[in-house]
Amino acid sequence: ALVPTAPVVVPIAGTAPEELRSAAAGADVPVGALDDPARVRACLAAAGDPRTDAPFLTARPHSVDGRPAVLLVLGGPERGRYRLVAVPPDCGPGTARVLAETTTG
Repeated sequence: ALVPTAPVVVPIAGTAPEELRSAAAGADVPVGALDDPARVRACLAAAGDPRTDAPFLTARPHSVDGRPAVLLVLGGPERGRYRLVAVPPDCGPGTARVLAETTTG
């Protein structure tokens, strides 16, 4: 049987594109509600992101300026490109905002 585990923060923190790319390549670990594509779309919509239809690929724990965050890995506008977006772990109405983002690939 699967046993739920607490999220583990990836020891890379920051908002620079290089830091986001490095965190996106980290180990795949559960991040709670933001493992659900529908919740990711709702989070991005609440944050005012115009690209809520981007394919959701995965999410990883991250931190931005020493505070917990979730790094979302989304499909980019072109094949082989990925959009990396850091949001608060409780991202939703009233708490949604994009903390950092970059495109890679």
